[in-house]
Amino acid sequence: MVKRRLEAGRLYRVQRSVFALTPNILPRGRMLAAALTYGPEAVLSHRAAAAIWDLGPWPTGVIDVTVRTRRKPRQGIRLHRAGVARAVRDGFPVTTPTRSLIDLASVLPLGRLRDAFERAERLRLLDVNSVSEEMHGRRGARKIRAVLAEWSEPEPTKTELEQAWRNLCRDHGLPLPSQNVILLGYEVDAFWEPDLVVELDSWEWHKTRRAFEEDRQKAAALEAAGYRVLHFTWRQVKGEPELLAAAIRSGCPRAGGRGRSPAPAAARPSSGPSA
Repeated sequence: MVKRRLEAGRLYRVQRSVFALTPNILPRGRMLAAALTYGPEAVLSHRAAAAIWDLGPWPTGVIDVTVRTRRKPRQGIRLHRAGVARAVRDGFPVTTPTRSLIDLASVLPLGRLRDAFERAERLRLLDVNSVSEEMHGRRGARKIRAVLAEWSEPEPTKTELEQAWRNLCRDHGLPLPSQNVILLGYEVDAFWEPDLVVELDSWEWHKTRRAFEEDRQKAAALEAAGYRVLHFTWRQVKGEPELLAAAIRSGCPRAGGRGRSPAPAAARPSSGPSA
């Protein structure tokens, strides 16, 4: 029956023992076929698993599949041999989120691996303890340790974050901003006249849903009134000072930048200490 339907053009071979009803196979279908062709022991892994868990983009090239026993490679599939736990996500046999992150460490540079870990944290898929236990002896373990070290680093206090920001300004010859100024009824972390606002985002102070919503509301109100609002994190203040200094210069006339048109008079600062 299968042979007759193939000959008649009513079935289309995608992989060995895997067929489709249409010749136009979507990427999701090709990924599922890559796992099904190796039977129930096979799981999607590495970049393919990351895509299924929404931790990375859908792969456009070869598809990673992990199997327990030695199998013959097939076109469009990169085989890995390992005994791994099997999960099912949206109908796809796939490695667990923990194993998917560990596998990604062997194929991604540190920056993109960090992005995947942060995405897993936002989606509540990250189990730091499980990653720490399972990563030993795996390729990319050094990169994983570097990422996890950032998670264990203590968050700065608001005072420490503000002091680090003032030090950054001094080190790069930027004019010191006014800090903790009230604009439109909102307190902002740093302000350069006429219209540049910087908010210093620490996870400790912004990790709740309410804080997230209030930050967006404040930024929208300030932008609507003509202010330019930049958000910088503790990691950026520590690790990317040159980039942050360049951003300030580009938007602050006092620092040599062009800035933007002055904000409306009604939106001028109502109070705040001088730097």
